[in-house]
Amino acid sequence: QYINEAIHMLDGNLSTQIANNTWMMDKSDSPVGPYRYPWAMALMLSPIYWLFGFNLLAFKMLGIVFYALFVGSFYLFCAKTLPRVDAIWIALLFTFQPFLSFWSASYVTSDIPFLFIGFWTIWQVSSLFDSQKMPYTNQKAYFNAILCGFLIAYASLLRSNGLLILFALMT
Repeated sequence: QYINEAIHMLDGNLSTQIANNTWMMDKSDSPVGPYRYPWAMALMLSPIYWLFGFNLLAFKMLGIVFYALFVGSFYLFCAKTLPRVDAIWIALLFTFQPFLSFWSASYVTSDIPFLFIGFWTIWQVSSLFDSQKMPYTNQKAYFNAILCGFLIAYASLLRSNGLLILFALMT
């Protein structure tokens, strides 16, 4: 579905793809998904399709890149509070975790990009409320607040449960 949305997004006939998928879901005994997924994953796959055509390996590389970004950012997060050796070991636990590494390399889903975007969003939101880090009158704090808003919006457009980040922020 994500790949079809990306292809039709580039062709300019996304409404045809939604109509075809709606027909398929209506005729199915057990619908396997929604009529239309959030558009952010298709938006990320569109340039890959434009550059490489229908190439599953290229589509799967998106998950691998986002998994590497997640592990790197998780290491940086841990390195802020833990000794460097401990942060490396914890990051390596994620790196060599068989389910996540297999999942990121084998499927074209929004789970792994959302893992990175959601984690980075929560990290940025938590730094926004760190009163010891910077005063709220600083221009960097305003930029961080705008970045947090963009990340929350993008996380919710990547997966519908990205809205939970906003609800967690309000509590």
